[in-house]
Amino acid sequence: MAFKGTYEPWEERGLFDRMAEGEEDAFNTIYQHFMHLLSGAILRLVKSEADAAEVLQEAFMRIWLNRDSIPGIENPGGWVRRIIINECYRLIKKNHLRSRLHDGWQSAGPAEATSGLHAEQRLVLGETARIIQEALGDLSPRQYAIYRLSREQGRRIAEIAQILGLSPDYVKKTLAIALQKIRKKLRDAGKLLPAILLF
Repeated sequence: MAFKGTYEPWEERGLFDRMAEGEEDAFNTIYQHFMHLLSGAILRLVKSEADAAEVLQEAFMRIWLNRDSIPGIENPGGWVRRIIINECYRLIKKNHLRSRLHDGWQSAGPAEATSGLHAEQRLVLGETARIIQEALGDLSPRQYAIYRLSREQGRRIAEIAQILGLSPDYVKKTLAIALQKIRKKLRDAGKLLPAILLF
């Protein structure tokens, strides 16, 4: 029997399939399971409770936004662990960069140290948004409609199928193809990780 906040191994596939359909209860169960399972290890890596909470929040935002890829994943639990580990290392690198910037700030003065960083962040964000808009322009009208209903309006597969008069399987496959095209465009431009937060 699982402890409170966890699930049995045989329950995993069903929970992930339900999350892929947009069920928030399944998402919450999976979140609680991995928080219970990995929070100690995350804390040992990132060294602070605030950073550990940030890792879980960012990782599970990515998981929720990319839930459409779950049906094609053989080991969804391993997929979640990999996202969480990658998020730990991303945060460690960010904190290291922040520390280096702080050291530079002390020697260069606040205005000089931050102006270049903000300009660079704006440039990267603008470039990423432009690439996403280009990718959306390359989608077929049906792919674009399904993408908007899913990612911009937050509708579930079954709702989209009903609105558009299509089968849920068709909607799921079409959304997967649309997201694959967007990710490919971002990956080709070297922008995949920052842009995941935008859809």
